[in-house]
Amino acid sequence: MIKKSYSLKFLFFLFVAIIVTLISILLFRGRLGSDDLEVFNFVYSYYNSDFDSIKEYINNIEISKSYFDEIQKHSPMTFSHRFVWVLQTMAIYKFVSIFLDLKSANSIFIIQYFCGLIITIYTVLSFYFFYLILKKRNVKFISSLILSFFLFCGTGLISFFTGAYIESLVVFLFVLRYFYKNFLIIFLIDLIILFIKPYYYIVIFFLRLSDYFFIKKKLNFILKYLFFLFLLVLFYRYLLTDLQSNFESLNKKGISFNFIELLKNFVNFYISFGIGIFFTATIPVVLIFLGKIKNVTIIKIVGIIFFSIFLSLFDGFHGQAPGGRYFLPTLFIFLDEIIIGYKKIVNIKKKYYVFILCLFAFLTIFNLPTLEYRNTSLPEYLNATAFKQKPTSPVFLNKNNEYQLFPFPIKDIEFNNIIFSSKIFISKILDERDIHIANYKINSDNIYPATGIGRLLYLRENNLNIYNPVIIIFAKKFYFLLKIIYIVFYLIIFLIIFLFCLNLLKNKLWKKLV
Repeated sequence: MIKKSYSLKFLFFLFVAIIVTLISILLFRGRLGSDDLEVFNFVYSYYNSDFDSIKEYINNIEISKSYFDEIQKHSPMTFSHRFVWVLQTMAIYKFVSIFLDLKSANSIFIIQYFCGLIITIYTVLSFYFFYLILKKRNVKFISSLILSFFLFCGTGLISFFTGAYIESLVVFLFVLRYFYKNFLIIFLIDLIILFIKPYYYIVIFFLRLSDYFFIKKKLNFILKYLFFLFLLVLFYRYLLTDLQSNFESLNKKGISFNFIELLKNFVNFYISFGIGIFFTATIPVVLIFLGKIKNVTIIKIVGIIFFSIFLSLFDGFHGQAPGGRYFLPTLFIFLDEIIIGYKKIVNIKKKYYVFILCLFAFLTIFNLPTLEYRNTSLPEYLNATAFKQKPTSPVFLNKNNEYQLFPFPIKDIEFNNIIFSSKIFISKILDERDIHIANYKINSDNIYPATGIGRLLYLRENNLNIYNPVIIIFAKKFYFLLKIIYIVFYLIIFLIIFLFCLNLLKNKLWKKLV
């Protein structure tokens, strides 16, 4: 009987693993192109150098480094700034290379593919584990599924499904933090999050302080925990970097201590149409308000305010991702509030709660095109990046030899990710050549999809032959099959949300959901 139970668990685990992998393959953008390419270049260069240790390689990096692709160059700061990402890529590189001939360019492409795919897998797993947490908190099946869609597909989090951002791992870790109750596991999760991005200490600090009121942890214990965590992260940064290189890195990222600039970024962080939290994360903001917990929620919000002040020091506080690449993972520190708020909406029969759920469904459906079309990809669309061997970077050197970010029209309502992506989606259906958004005119042919399957179709439809020949052949050979899978995939998501909303209007699902 015990053996049968273990066999069933293994089969279920295998089934979930296969489904997660297949969905990830459909969503992953298929190639490395920015930060992930920088990390891969570092690892590729190291493994192709004559040095036995990372330290030796870094000390001699200027005379020994090579590139698989010079689009995104690496530096000594790559190892310190993206430490966890580098270790992850090294492990995947070594493991996959066991089965491949590294002299072949196709083999290197396959290694790259798996190094990028893992980032998408993190987001798909985050969706799944969030759903499991809801089930643990006695939220019914349909309701759990719908809330997962609302949060992951109705906000900028949908852009994480295609890979590229190490913040996908941060999202996964924040979700796991609520899945496990073991103190040691939570400590390790906190530590890994801080190894990825040390500035998340601000968020974790206030999240831990909220435990004093929520789970009645002793304040003395919490402060010791936070101090020990701080020392470990400080020691880790000291080992990997020096003060001068840290300041050089911050300068390249456009840090500014100008109070007026900081205030402008801070205001835009919250209320700009294109990036602001209240206009891009409306669903979780409403749920957090409805599910607020006395003394606990306010402490977490204070943490977010301090976190936003820090991010506002940078021109690129949004991380060039819809809704804020650095902010979005922090939504999950409000997981308790989100669940309480959602249960309140579902369980209490009030007309305006039905309206709120329908609004959530509306926002989610119209945010679905964000999976493919990104407002923060505007410079790439304008410069026809898809038709060039070397993509256009949104960061460039100005006349004063200073790093400058593309002037995203973040205050324009048409730059909002829902409006931006929906307008492109509709224009593509209507086959309009020129699309006017936020005072920019974009050639629709230059607007490429973000998912892997979408890009394969795009390559075939535009007869692009500047990429890997094997990929081009695959896209041509399986074009119609890919098209069918693509349409069915979107229809399933749309129908789930639409039918849910329709049944709510008929008031037939209330008892089943409660």
